[in-house]
Amino acid sequence: MADGWRDQAPGAGNHVEERYDYDSGAGKDMLNHYSRALDEIYRMRVVAATTARALARVLGYATLPSGARSSVELARANLLDAARGDSEAVLVTAKSETRKANLRLAGAPETLTRGQWEIDHG
Repeated sequence: MADGWRDQAPGAGNHVEERYDYDSGAGKDMLNHYSRALDEIYRMRVVAATTARALARVLGYATLPSGARSSVELARANLLDAARGDSEAVLVTAKSETRKANLRLAGAPETLTRGQWEIDHG
C-alpha cells in the first residue's frame, strides 16, 4: 500500500508483511507482545528438549515394556522436533480433532489468535 504500513516482502511471493512504527504507542505495544511470544516459544522449546531428555532415560530402562517402548520413542522424537522448531512435522501426524482433544485434556484453548494472546498476556 502507498501509506507504507503494508509492503510486499522481498522474495516472499505473496506474503504480506505488516510494518509498525515502533516509536508509537501501538507499535511499542505490538513489539512487547511479539517479544513475549518469542520468549514463550523459547520456553516451550526448552520444556520439549528437557522432556525428550527425560524420555531418553526412560528408554534406557530394561524393564520398560516393549509395547510402551515405541510410544515413548515416538513421543521423544516429536519432542525433539518441537525443540528444534519443527512442530509442523509433529502436527502432520495428528488429525485436527485429535490435536484439539489433546489441548482440551491439557486445559489449554483449542485455538490461539492474536486477540486471545493480547488478552491473556495483557
